[in-house]
Amino acid sequence: MHVIATAVIAAKATREQELRLLVPIAKGEHITTLALSESGSGVHFYLPRSELRQTSEGFEITGKKQFVTNAGYADSYVVSRIGGDDSEFSSVEFSCVAVERDEFGITVSGRWEGLGMRGNASRPITFNQVKVHQADLLGEVGDQIWYVFEVVAPYFLTAMAGTYLGIALAALDIAVEHVKSRNYESLRESLADVPVIQHQIAEMWAKVEQPRQLVYRAARLGDAGDPTALTAI
Repeated sequence: MHVIATAVIAAKATREQELRLLVPIAKGEHITTLALSESGSGVHFYLPRSELRQTSEGFEITGKKQFVTNAGYADSYVVSRIGGDDSEFSSVEFSCVAVERDEFGITVSGRWEGLGMRGNASRPITFNQVKVHQADLLGEVGDQIWYVFEVVAPYFLTAMAGTYLGIALAALDIAVEHVKSRNYESLRESLADVPVIQHQIAEMWAKVEQPRQLVYRAARLGDAGDPTALTAI
């Protein structure tokens, strides 16, 4: 989520945003994250119900986001909001703002006890009339289709695939080390010498290597700006 949120910020960053956000991120001094999902929109994260209202000093954002990775720990949140007449989906303008964690009105709720994901904190965040400055706006108002299909979706899918691939590779490495270290003293051989085990390890390797090649190919096409990249991703 840090990588994807960074890509969103960088896509159309102003000089001020580069200095304030991207430079500290590049130095490893700033963690950002996405705050797009909402309970009422589900997978249609490009149809948020959070609102951004014009004020005399800039904007105010109000709404509740779900499943915010590193909620309460990230230094900034890339938040999606709507503008225009939100009564009709056709008129919804999806835009993003970068909100600093210390802004008044941000509340993180609940405890994260995800099975097997203890290093995460995917919790809800409520934004209650949080002040947002014009300098916090990412891109232009209503950059809906461009952000969704050119930044959020490609980076999200590639990053998620890479995450699960990394877990699979780690599991394979653990399995290989186990069969190599598990020895039968009486026979002076290890599990790694058993043909059936060798065959099973080979099948595991193939199941990991296939998606690995797909992910790397999609990433290479994306980096090269290939017109078929989105299909591959």
